[in-house]
Amino acid sequence: MALHYLLIMNITSHFIGLEVDGASFKQLFEQLLQYRDQSALHDVIEPQAYISLHITLYYLPSDLGASRRTEILQHCRQLSTHAHSAIRSSLHLGYFGLTGNEKVCFIAPNEDKMFHVLHRSLEERFRDDSIFENRLSFTPHITLFRIKDSNVFQTHKNELEEVIKTYIDKIFGTSLGDVRLYAVDSSMHPEMQVPVG
Repeated sequence: MALHYLLIMNITSHFIGLEVDGASFKQLFEQLLQYRDQSALHDVIEPQAYISLHITLYYLPSDLGASRRTEILQHCRQLSTHAHSAIRSSLHLGYFGLTGNEKVCFIAPNEDKMFHVLHRSLEERFRDDSIFENRLSFTPHITLFRIKDSNVFQTHKNELEEVIKTYIDKIFGTSLGDVRLYAVDSSMHPEMQVPVG
């Protein structure tokens, strides 16, 4: 299935991420979608596809070349043997963007040492400061949704946070998969993110 998408995608970037078991998030995303639909927020929030949830570890450019892609895939397989099998700490809700002008809503583990170790390993091996996101402070997180209209979002923020907080404790112990290379098509809505290899 992923190969089919890769053939039709306009690859705008890549990233290396740690797979997250989307089944643990299914009910939460169903509730977020229901709230979005009932409140007519299609132009306000754009939920992440729960079937491709991940924790982004490092960003890469759109054009990798065959030898670089092979090197990255081999390194991902090596890192996968060291990644823990589940999120063992509690989670918290957070946002990227300034208060009142939030851009992304996410949840993040309160204990994130393993994710920082993986990030540093990738940064040392594949450093690319030309990518803006790589110059920001690393925050391991699972994106829940992107905020397209921050002004309208503010009137729904408390209700959406209540929906999320209802499920956040149930996500503890979520299984983590392998470290993977993902191809991204940012021209799609929601953004398409597909594992490579």
